[in-house]
Amino acid sequence: MKKLPGSFLRFGTHETTDGMEFTFASVSSQCPSICLFDIATKDMVEEIVLSDEDRIGDVYSVVLKGYPWKKLCYLYRAKDVFWLDPYASVVCGREQWADESRFDENYRVYGGFAFGKYQWKHSMPKLAPGNMILYKLHMRGFTMGRRIAKGSRGNDLGVLACLDELKGLGVTSLVFMPLYDFEEMMYESCTVVDEKGQASCQVQKAEKINYWGYGKGAYFAPKASCFGGKDPVNRMKKMVDAIHGNDMECIMEMSFSEDTPKEQMMECLHRWVMEYHIDGFRLVGCNVPIEQIASDPYLKDTKILYDHIPWEVLQEETEERKHLFVCDDDFCYSLRRMQNHMDGSMVQFVNQMRRQNQAYGFINYAASGSGFTLWDSYCYGEKHNLDNGEDNRDGTNSNFSCNYGHEGPTRNKSINQMRCQQMRNAVTAMLLGQGVPMLLSGDEVANSQDGNNNVYCQDNPTGWVNWSSNGEKKKIREFTGSMISFRKAHPVLTQEGAMKMNDYRHKGIPDLSYHGKEPWLMGVGDEMKSVGILYCGAYISEQEADLYICCNFGYEASEMALPKPQTGRQWKLLMNTAEDDSGEWKQREVMTDDMVSVPGSSISIFLAEEIR
Repeated sequence: MKKLPGSFLRFGTHETTDGMEFTFASVSSQCPSICLFDIATKDMVEEIVLSDEDRIGDVYSVVLKGYPWKKLCYLYRAKDVFWLDPYASVVCGREQWADESRFDENYRVYGGFAFGKYQWKHSMPKLAPGNMILYKLHMRGFTMGRRIAKGSRGNDLGVLACLDELKGLGVTSLVFMPLYDFEEMMYESCTVVDEKGQASCQVQKAEKINYWGYGKGAYFAPKASCFGGKDPVNRMKKMVDAIHGNDMECIMEMSFSEDTPKEQMMECLHRWVMEYHIDGFRLVGCNVPIEQIASDPYLKDTKILYDHIPWEVLQEETEERKHLFVCDDDFCYSLRRMQNHMDGSMVQFVNQMRRQNQAYGFINYAASGSGFTLWDSYCYGEKHNLDNGEDNRDGTNSNFSCNYGHEGPTRNKSINQMRCQQMRNAVTAMLLGQGVPMLLSGDEVANSQDGNNNVYCQDNPTGWVNWSSNGEKKKIREFTGSMISFRKAHPVLTQEGAMKMNDYRHKGIPDLSYHGKEPWLMGVGDEMKSVGILYCGAYISEQEADLYICCNFGYEASEMALPKPQTGRQWKLLMNTAEDDSGEWKQREVMTDDMVSVPGSSISIFLAEEIR
């Protein structure tokens, strides 16, 4: 063994021409040591004590030469304290998901080493924000309930097996819940004093599973059990490469613990972008240095989704490259409150439908995973989280949901029809809004979590997506795919800038206008239950059709004005969510009257096309 000076340039470990470089900050004033363990037996094979010559400040950096690195893992040690390298590229010890035998080793994990250089086959797609259709998924939950090879369930192979399906649906960007390495075994440790007064730490067996993965993690390492256990670094890169090969993006959720240093967060995001070609991050939590992230030059092409972006940060963004996106519950809850008659505001709803900006964007979703699935939003009036073991105290109480006459599953045909209709309404509104739409995996097949709105510990069929939907539920997927195709076919819905609601280009009508029982409303009132939203296609091109969306959230049918089409055009009814329950929409009906009847709790879409 030979110890050489390190470069101090990069935390963690990496191969050099001379050996393996270790760079880390010590947690003690005492000179630390690097402890090497046999990767198979976890027996310590050597401890290398460092000296003051190996440090600058509290940072140590050395290169060790002459070890069989593929057979080893490591921990750092100071006094009697061992710790895992927070910058570890690989975590050893959690290769198998929820391995109960780890209790015998007190759930200890070790740092591992990454080898070789991955040869990327595909470039990052860099999709324009207006072209994005996001799809949020949990790798394990997305694949465990599928009819695929057993060895593909719960890991990257299952996702790869479904890429064609997702692309066929119209998805462009996959938003993964935590893929970095985390402790799924929710165990507790306590201090026990024996008869001689000697204190020791004892670990209790895990009683629950951290299924979602939020909380403290090894943020630089792909989760080994999600990538086959062995060589997770290259498996992760292969998955991202395959996603890019399908012209899709890979976006990762990052949920840093409160004690994570801000500098470490920044280095982590850099590492995932530069080494794994990650296209974006959905940041979770209130401790994120969003001001620094927004201005970071390494992340200017990286899409950043966050719900707490300060107004002053957004105002500093330029129109050159849109990469910041407000990702909050505002669209979801304004929609649900209108749908489910929870004191909704039409003013808020139309504002959410039109929110957009040239320099930054907005993410619109009707369900996000934190709360009810979309189907459960219309099946349950209250949460049912008792199985989580917290006496139903966990999970949000602000669901704005409705069971439509029966709590949970029912055979009542009329109730199920209304639930499906409300599903179609939610999908339609989300895909007709100006913000970037995000689907929650399973919502396209009306997945249910049995009323549990916080399945963080439900590593079972409750938390997994149920893909066996049939009948009315199966049609929802067809409907969703058709609505995605419709959005992509009409660029008036995907403009990068905010609409001005006036005729600033002299096209004959404003770019966006509102209508009710009378055309050309001067304003929208909170108390309104129905509204017509008219998008002028000429602001895209002279050939683009005008688009008129009639939303009726009332119980009864509503008579609504049909604005006079521009010269040489005629209105055609494309679809109504109360009548068209799949993607096979009927032949377009020409509208000749100046009024139209919109059924209760439904949305109608009209196109003003050139008369041929």
